[in-house]
Amino acid sequence: MDRTGFVIRDGMRLKSEKFKGILLKDYGPASSMQWSGLDELDFRLMATDVLIKIRATSVNHFDVLLRSGYFSQGLTEFDLGDRVYTVISTKTGTYAKYCVASVLNGSVHALPDSVSFAEGACYGLPYFVAHRILAKISRLPPRGSLLVKGASGAVGNALSQIGRALNLRVYGTAGSFNGQKAAKECGCLQVFNHADNTNEELVKMVKSRIGGIDLLVESKPENLQTDLAMMNPGGRVILLGPHEQKVQLYLRPFLAKEVYLSGINLANAKAAGFLARNKIVPKIETKFNIKDASIAHLYKEDETRKRSGQIVLLIGDSEK
Repeated sequence: MDRTGFVIRDGMRLKSEKFKGILLKDYGPASSMQWSGLDELDFRLMATDVLIKIRATSVNHFDVLLRSGYFSQGLTEFDLGDRVYTVISTKTGTYAKYCVASVLNGSVHALPDSVSFAEGACYGLPYFVAHRILAKISRLPPRGSLLVKGASGAVGNALSQIGRALNLRVYGTAGSFNGQKAAKECGCLQVFNHADNTNEELVKMVKSRIGGIDLLVESKPENLQTDLAMMNPGGRVILLGPHEQKVQLYLRPFLAKEVYLSGINLANAKAAGFLARNKIVPKIETKFNIKDASIAHLYKEDETRKRSGQIVLLIGDSEK
């Protein structure tokens, strides 16, 4: 909703006596809105927050729907005690016993009975990203060839599993024996060792053993130029992850082969139905108790450990 006003700095903690506004204690007609002191308001500003003294605000159709309770109807999708998982982000963090999430932005989904809480915790970002790449962006025909760089990681596992469910010929790279084993278990027909070979050597091996690739999922922009040699004409390269570095590309070979280079927007990702129908279950590498979250982060940051699945923090009866 549009707002106009100006920013004031008013300390870190805000008390209710500073605020008056329209109070809506229950959804209903316009008469249910009352100008009142907001007695229950008591919160602390974060370092990145600003307090705005409002001089004017607009009345939008969204406001009317919100006041009348239109959006509250979305809550009927879930009942108390339903097993669910969340995607993208929650209003409060998930390193806790409880969190708050909105059902309006498609971030809450039913967890299949056959999937444990620990496994469901792994769906989120990796599987929704992978599904968007394969089912929405690339749309490879059956038996199309997919090469996943880093197939032993979370997104790599998801790409391999979903690729196989879509009847693609899935290949991958991994940096350790356990990683290669995990990638094969997730659906890769062949897995190449990217730790013992340069990218140029890897490309030569792929071309000699497989032939051309229709879709490549890459996480290192500096590899794009040499990757092109193994791409089929009309193929597509998906670049994963936030990247700050700048790379120079010689574009003529891309143009000659009509190879597409693309990123991905997670906001457009929808995968819950597909995952449930195809009974796709995430692969877990190891688990920690929530109280050992700092140890889990150190484990994640340890580059000497080669990934072979996802890392999970357990809270309460997470094994059920």
